[in-house]
Amino acid sequence: MKLNKVLVAAITVAAAVFPVGSKADTISGGLHFSGDVTLTTDTNPASPTFGDGTLTFDPISGSAFDFTVDSGTGFFAGLTGDGNSNPFGAANAPINTTVNVPLLTFQNSPVTFTLTFVYPGVDPSAGCSPVVANEANGNLCTPPGTPFNLEDIAPNGTNSSAGFVVSGNLISGGTNNPATITYTASSTGKSFEQILHDQENGIPDVITYGAQLQTTAAEPATSYLMLGAGFLLAVGMFRRRRAR
Repeated sequence: MKLNKVLVAAITVAAAVFPVGSKADTISGGLHFSGDVTLTTDTNPASPTFGDGTLTFDPISGSAFDFTVDSGTGFFAGLTGDGNSNPFGAANAPINTTVNVPLLTFQNSPVTFTLTFVYPGVDPSAGCSPVVANEANGNLCTPPGTPFNLEDIAPNGTNSSAGFVVSGNLISGGTNNPATITYTASSTGKSFEQILHDQENGIPDVITYGAQLQTTAAEPATSYLMLGAGFLLAVGMFRRRRAR
């Protein structure tokens, strides 16, 4: 009888001490959002960020927001409205480096996204050129030290596509939910040679993008769950020893 009382008490204490695990707000699914971004490069040789590129997400005309949520699945199904994105680039989020940059907030959701990693581009850097005359359909380029995958496309080499990938955490209810975002521009309106030429000469480029955010395996408050489970397991073992 005393052991039963001990076990009931243990369960009660565990429920009181470790409630976070049961309330962890796990997120699954994804969403698509879109907007305009301005690419700039610091061309001042005297600047400590000389040569660094920055992406600044442009406000929607007549709005206080930077992007529009187009569609969502799972947790994000039915999510509407707009959101904001903080600037990032080589200065605060270099490639292949663990970072902690608050990136996305949403108009109609308390969930936020924190950027933790920027993946390097995978196209060859040998094809990169700021010489506009070199533009031709099928040219590929990842400028060294950047996340960008660039390709010249029709019409007539005077257009290009661009993309890059980042990862981070969706944060909700004390839970970090890993996710990736793939940014793409199917048509920049310029060859990448022209964009590289612009960047070398301090000329900003405004690019319309779409972005797919997709969650991966969620990470609930595992420390609390493990502590709670360990406590109950210890009580169970104690009970078995006494029963022998």
